[in-house]
Amino acid sequence: MITQLNEFWPFFLAVGISYISASNLLMGLPLLRLALATLMTVAFSSIAVGVSIQAEQSVHREITLVLTIATALLTSLSNLKHLRPRFLFSIFFQSASVIGLLFLAEWGVRQLRYTSVAFGDIFTLIGISEIFKQAAGLEPLDTSLALKRGAGFPSVQALSPEQELSHGFMVIAFLAWILMSLHLFRALMKNQGVFTLALGFLIFVGIALSTEAVLRNSLFLSSHLLTALAIGLLISFFIEGKSTWHSVAAMILAISAAIFMRADTALILLLPLAALILGNKITSPAKKATVFGVSYLSLPFWLWSFQVDISSAVTLGSTLFAIAGALVSFYIPENYQWDVYSYFRNRMIAILVVAVGLSLLTSVSLRSFEALYQNYVMTEGLWGYSVLVIGVLSVLLWLLRRKVDSVQNDVLALTVGFLGMMVLAKFGDGVFFSGALEFARIGWGDSINRLLIYVFAPLSAVLFARVFDPEAKLDQLNSRPLTKSNLS
Repeated sequence: MITQLNEFWPFFLAVGISYISASNLLMGLPLLRLALATLMTVAFSSIAVGVSIQAEQSVHREITLVLTIATALLTSLSNLKHLRPRFLFSIFFQSASVIGLLFLAEWGVRQLRYTSVAFGDIFTLIGISEIFKQAAGLEPLDTSLALKRGAGFPSVQALSPEQELSHGFMVIAFLAWILMSLHLFRALMKNQGVFTLALGFLIFVGIALSTEAVLRNSLFLSSHLLTALAIGLLISFFIEGKSTWHSVAAMILAISAAIFMRADTALILLLPLAALILGNKITSPAKKATVFGVSYLSLPFWLWSFQVDISSAVTLGSTLFAIAGALVSFYIPENYQWDVYSYFRNRMIAILVVAVGLSLLTSVSLRSFEALYQNYVMTEGLWGYSVLVIGVLSVLLWLLRRKVDSVQNDVLALTVGFLGMMVLAKFGDGVFFSGALEFARIGWGDSINRLLIYVFAPLSAVLFARVFDPEAKLDQLNSRPLTKSNLS
């Protein structure tokens, strides 16, 4: 067993070195470092596989390590004045700990034979990752398979030995999700005591670990949990409002990794990126243009480099979209940006209504609504009643206080908008591939049901912040309408 795990060293090392880069980029945000490190590994391995395929040489592991090492050196040099011996010792110790945890997670999952329940589309993943490892024979990577399965998750799994997948990586990603959730709770409950924060977060963890639809993500081999990390990072950047080049680099890596993992994520992530740009959380026009342009060029890069069987017009169109978005982000007047943001901020539920309405108007039946009832009322989606309760309470809180000047309402509006973007993405999936325009189906296997991991943590954090701070809610009812001058 130990000898077999030794063959995973490029994988483990890539994650550990990426943690050093994440520590340099997120010096003041330690709870987000593991999330960024996992996403950086996805981004670098995707780039490496794409280059390897174009070169027709199986050198993706070597390129991944070169990219991770070079990034660690560059981020360290850019942070040189802050690199005190104590900090260096700390991040190297944490990096080694991440490698050790990843090794133990891989060993534990295999020793306890949990790989049998670490399901997902395993045979498809093995097939794609083996093709990526060989950097040849991409004929099976047709349009539907490429866009729905993406390049990112098979690419990171291509760091594994031949005919192997890493199950321990999902355990580490789940740990990163827990830490990211704690960051969201701290950010939204920062005016409350440590005891209240600890109590609220412990209750949340208890709910999460006892909810099968959440706990399955600790072993489920898919990109959904990793995309949830990217979304959580972007929401965290929105809350923090930091606009340094380090945070810009972290945003680009998070967005690119998510887009590499699945094409329709490019649609979903337009929402938080637009909020960051239009809400002036990224203050410099150059930084706004850089985040949008570089992030969204990742889509045409993998459509081209992975030789996806798709029209060149789509690749060209996605390239022009990235460039156009960057130009708009750079040149659009600041006051106009704010007007657009403030208008849509209080109307995010319209996205959900439009998305569901599109599906309803073009569908031949009401099976999607039956599926929603079965999944969230009859618990067929394996969420128990957590989604039903948290979702309804959160929407009600947002509707009752939608003009309240609060970060909580900003996050709640974003997560409600996320639900609509997910339905739109699923709608597009049905239009372009299966031809079935239903946006939901009964059971755990439904995409919308599994995609709810994207919003579970931020919705929970908002709800707990409101429930545990009733006095703040009463104060907020008398606060002024949303304007740029009084936004907190």
